[in-house]
Amino acid sequence: MAPEQLNPEDFARTSDRPTVQSDVYSFACVCAEVHSLCMTHEESVPLLTRSSKQLYTSNVPFSEIAIDIQVVPLVLQGRRPSFKTRKSGTESDIGIPLEPLQCLASRCWAHAPEERPHIKEIVSHMKDLQVPWVSTALSNVWPTPVSG
Repeated sequence: MAPEQLNPEDFARTSDRPTVQSDVYSFACVCAEVHSLCMTHEESVPLLTRSSKQLYTSNVPFSEIAIDIQVVPLVLQGRRPSFKTRKSGTESDIGIPLEPLQCLASRCWAHAPEERPHIKEIVSHMKDLQVPWVSTALSNVWPTPVSG
């Protein structure tokens, strides 16, 4: 959860309800988790064909912390999940260059919600990575208007 959902009062909010900005924060968590899934399973098993058991037995953000409630103060202090890295290689198993993905996640994890990128910027950035399956999936969700 985004910091403003964990402690709304610190952000002059009266509710912990999700917002577009908290969804952006969550998107970065999903990026870290998907990357973790790619790093912990055999490379010979494509991500999209793995069983649900394989998908949900991998490391999730903050998996190194034994008790979930201990994550809350860490997030409020500015700690964010980490991306596991290989000793070699700069691309994840799902074909997304790792450095731009980490950079985008870092921006999405800004402590102040107003400092996070807008969702349209995220979609544009993901399309710019020119990964065919990402562009296709995003076009189905957020189509680019045809100019004419």
